[in-house]
Amino acid sequence: MSYTLKDYKEEIKIRKNLIRLAQKRRDKLVKLLGPKGYSSGRSYVDADNIHGDKTMDLNEVIEKISRIDNEIYLHECDIEYNTNKIKEIEECIGGLKGLKCKVKNMQMIEGKTLKEIADELGYSYDYIREIAVKNK
Repeated sequence: MSYTLKDYKEEIKIRKNLIRLAQKRRDKLVKLLGPKGYSSGRSYVDADNIHGDKTMDLNEVIEKISRIDNEIYLHECDIEYNTNKIKEIEECIGGLKGLKCKVKNMQMIEGKTLKEIADELGYSYDYIREIAVKNK
């Protein structure tokens, strides 16, 4: 399956949202590393006594933060890859003129099949396929 410009842009948008969510999870864990304040009073709620406090072992917190940092790094690498692919596509399309340009635009940006392009432009499928092969 070949990706279109639209697909790459959507992938970047998704990855940025995943980074934002990972950073929120990371921030919550970092707060666990900070000093504990003095409690304002004693809790008599059964749930607090049954479940206890929500503290984690220091090593466990650091390990989880490290995993989240790795996850963020991988998302950033994917964003960089997709950004480079977008630039490649735009440069490739920028060098084309006339019908070649239209076919490549419709293929790469709009994500249309050669059959759809041929129908829309009023050319035979074989002719559009020939143009598309020359554009690669």
